[in-house]
Amino acid sequence: MPTASPSHPRDPAQQHHEQLACGQRQRLAIARAIAVDPRVLVPGYACFRIPAVVKTVEGTLLAFAEGRVNHCGDAGDIDIVLKRSTDGGRTWGPLQVVNEGAGDTHGNPAPIVDRGTGRIVLAETYNPGRADGTRGRNPGQTGG
Repeated sequence: MPTASPSHPRDPAQQHHEQLACGQRQRLAIARAIAVDPRVLVPGYACFRIPAVVKTVEGTLLAFAEGRVNHCGDAGDIDIVLKRSTDGGRTWGPLQVVNEGAGDTHGNPAPIVDRGTGRIVLAETYNPGRADGTRGRNPGQTGG
């Protein structure tokens, strides 16, 4: 494929394809970093879900996710976990527990970087865990 030059601008469709490919590579790197593939086994976790990534003012990538302890359901013992990369996502440090569920559900990590102070704020949801894994309804309750 010819390279772009002033006399031969790059095809907009090709540029779009390259941007999509770059985004897919970034998502794949993030998925590898926090093992969001439920088939990837990490001691202490059944699976990881709901990834969220931010870049600090120093350039460190912080990849947060839900670490689902007993099963991959949406309720139960769920921790907020983190991995860090200081080289743009090429390598990642060890998994760290940011907020241990201890039987309850800590979920939906939403990290925010204060660009003025460099401080990281992590918003999350919380609810008591459920041994039966139901989604917020009593086991005998019907309806939505």
